[in-house]
Parts: sequence; structure tokens; C-alpha cells
Amino acid sequence: MAKANDKDDTVAKTTSKKGASKKSSAGMTAKKKAAAKSKTAKPEPKAKKKVGKKPAAAAEPKPEPKAKKKAGKKAAVAAEPKPEPKAKKAGKKAAVAEAKPEPKAKKKAGKKAAVAAEAKPEPKKKAGKKPAAAAEPKAKKKAGKPKAEPKPSKKTANKKTANKKTANKKTANKKTANKKTARKAKAGKAAKSTLAERVDKHLLYQYSVQSPEADIEFFVDRYHELRGKDPVVLREDFCGTSLISTTWAALGDDRRAVGVDLDTATLEWARKHNLGKLDPEARARIDLRQANVLDGGGERSDVTCAMNFSYGVFKTRAELRRYLEVAFEQLADDGVFVTELYGGTEAIVQVTDEREVEDPTETIGDFTYVWEQASYNPITHETLCHIHFVLPDGSKLERAFTYDWRLWSIPELRELLYEVGFSSVRVYWEATDEDGDGTGEYYATEKEDNQESWLVYIIAAK
Repeated sequence: MAKANDKDDTVAKTTSKKGASKKSSAGMTAKKKAAAKSKTAKPEPKAKKKVGKKPAAAAEPKPEPKAKKKAGKKAAVAAEPKPEPKAKKAGKKAAVAEAKPEPKAKKKAGKKAAVAAEAKPEPKKKAGKKPAAAAEPKAKKKAGKPKAEPKPSKKTANKKTANKKTANKKTANKKTANKKTARKAKAGKAAKSTLAERVDKHLLYQYSVQSPEADIEFFVDRYHELRGKDPVVLREDFCGTSLISTTWAALGDDRRAVGVDLDTATLEWARKHNLGKLDPEARARIDLRQANVLDGGGERSDVTCAMNFSYGVFKTRAELRRYLEVAFEQLADDGVFVTELYGGTEAIVQVTDEREVEDPTETIGDFTYVWEQASYNPITHETLCHIHFVLPDGSKLERAFTYDWRLWSIPELRELLYEVGFSSVRVYWEATDEDGDGTGEYYATEKEDNQESWLVYIIAAK
């Protein structure tokens, strides 16, 4: 580092000397030129012919170097000054007798400095200022242009500035007020948003359609009847929000669950809102898998369920058979498969059914669940259905869920289950009360009268 500093000092000294040398040589050159001119100078009868020609002078003093730097290299004169007849542009130097010609004066045509007598030059403080030695008429800014208008008085200028500031302030205040109004309108709009715009449709679905505790109780009872023991591992195909898997793990310290679904967003919702409520130990006993139910995978189960008619997405016999084969393979040797099926005279027509649902959390309020069968094709048995919700504030969540299914019959499903290897397939019909409404209790049966609407469980055992 010391060497670098030494090198920098040396360079600096060298540079300083070079600079001083340049200044010295420039001064000597100026003196030589001035001396040469003083020896050879002759009277010039016509001083105005060319700018830069020197008029004759009686005596010529030694030029002042400082004046040359600031005033443009003027030569001093001894004679009395004579007023300059005309200066075409303010800020231009007047030419004087015996002065060294101004090289910059030639840059603009018509700029000639005429003098009648020799005058002692007076150095100017700043370039562009008029010399004080000669009386000079007020220079015009541009030749041929009318005289400039006088500047307004300070009071008038101040008044205009004040008016301008007031106008700007009013404009700024108006813009600020408009922004505040826009923000208030936006906030008001947000405050007036409807329940349908804010509500979580997955919660509404769970409150309206699912009863995980009742389903699990039914699974355990049927499995115990068949196997004489309680199931431990549950597989939930088409699990969606995984409410059944979550409830299963929460109801027993030894219970494990496997949930399978294709939809990423729904599984993420399940992890946050359902699994997130469990303690870490229970959560660790649930294996959520984003996968196709046709691919299988995961621990073999004691009970596999496919609830809410989700297998209806398989619209051909071959597709449904393939799914049931996978379900059979994923079961333990004494496993049981459970699913649901709906039907009745109203299941194959366009119809809309409404019922009131209580909000168990009392955060939303009681709302209306709407089931719409929009279309049915009797040739293919394809049906298109929607779920809507009507909220307490009167707002509607239209088509919260849409299902494009094939409506399978009980005989078709039973036949396929037997084909893939199940040893027994039982149908559990829902009991009704005096008014014909379902009671939530199911019993095994082989013959029933048709109804407008019915719902059954199907239990298939290996």
C-alpha cells in the first residue's frame, strides 16, 4: 500500500509541473504577441471594415494579463473614450482603440465594435457585462425585434404567484378529496359484500351433506357383524375435504386412515381446515394422497368407502369394474367395501329439492341447501346435477358444486361387485317414518317398494 501511495504522489507532482509549464508558456506567448504588435502597429484609417482590426493609437501601454483572462484579451489605450454608436446584442463587449481583436466577435454577423478615439480599457468582472467606460444605449435583445415589455412589478408578480399557489392548493385538495371519496366508496362496497361472496363453500357442503360420525358408526357396526372385531384402517376414496378420514383418526388412538383424491386445492383445504384441527399424533396417522383411485397405493385397509356417489364419474361398465377391482385389491383379506346409491321416481326427472340446514357454528346462520337435477338422459343414464346455497342475507351461491355422473342401478352395482371377487353384497335400505321421511336408520333387505326418492348403503365383503 505504501508503494501505491508513493506512486500516486509522484504522478501528482509530475502533473502539477506540467500544468505550471503550460500556464507559463501561454503567458510568454501572449507577451511576445503583444510586443510584436506594439512595434509594427500603424494607424488604421478605417477601423470598422473588419472586426478585430486595431485602430491607430498614440501610445500603447503594456497589456494586463488579468484583463485578458476575464475581458477577452483587451489592450489598454490612453485616449479619451468615444461612445459606441450601436451594440446589436446585450452582453457583447465594446471594441476599443488599440485593443487586441476579439476572436469571438466574428461568430455572429453584424457585431462590430466601432470607436472614434482611444480609451483606457477597464477590465470587466464578468464576461457579457457592458464596459463602464463608455455611455452606451440600451442594447436590444434581438435586432429588428420590438422593445421588450417591461417586467411586472414585484407586487404584481407576488400576487400572481399567490393566486397560482392558491389554485394549485385547491386542485390538490380536490384531488385528495376525490381519492378519499373513492377509498370510502371502495370500503363501502367491501362492507356491503354478500355472504355468498364471503362464505366457504366447503364448509356449507360439510354441514349440508356429510355426517361422518353416523357413517363411521355404521361402518364399524357392519364390520363387527361380519368379522367379529373392530376395524383399524380406513381408506376413503374420492376423499375431497377428508372429513371422514379426519373424524376416523380422531375417534381412536390406534386408528389410521388413507385419503385419496385428485384435486390439489381441495386436499390443501382439507389439510388446513380438517387435519389442522387434530393434534400432531392423530394427524400423523392420516395419509393424504393426491392420486387417481384407479392407481391404488397406500396401506391396505379394513374398510374402504366411496361416499356421496362419487364413483358415478365412471360412465361405462368397464371403467366402474376397473375401479371395483382396485378397491378389492386394496382391502385386507377380511376387508369390507362400503358405498352409497340413490334412486327413485324423481331421480330420473328434472327436479329441484330444498331443505333448511342449521349452522352448527352459528357463524353463518341457518341456510338453505338446494339440490338440482338439471338433466337426465334415459338412454345413457347420464345425469347433470348442481348444488346451490341460499344464505341468511338472501344472497345465493349458484352452482357451488356440479356433478356429471352416470346414475347406476342397484342390480348393476351388485353384479359388478360379485364379478370382481366379493363373496357377499348386501343392500341396506333406509327406514321411514309415518310421513314417509327417512329416519337415518338402515336395515338389510332384498325387496322394497319403489319411492319418489330413496338412499341405500351397499356392503360388499371379501
